[in-house]
Amino acid sequence: VNILIEWASKQDQATYFWIDTFCFNQHVKDSTSTVTQMLSVRRATIESIGQLLLILSPWDDPIPLKRAWSLWEVH
Repeated sequence: VNILIEWASKQDQATYFWIDTFCFNQHVKDSTSTVTQMLSVRRATIESIGQLLLILSPWDDPIPLKRAWSLWEVH
């Protein structure tokens, strides 16, 4: 959290944080949507953010770069 606060304090405009796990439960499939529909909605949501601050921890072996879902979000 400290890195988020530090980064936000250096911005010239209001900063909002989109934390994926609070917006999309990646572990529960919506029974009314196909996988294609689900990914389409998620892609549109992620693209609307505009900027990305990727926190890589630990710096020498970052966990997010080992997860397929995280790589999809970054792509």
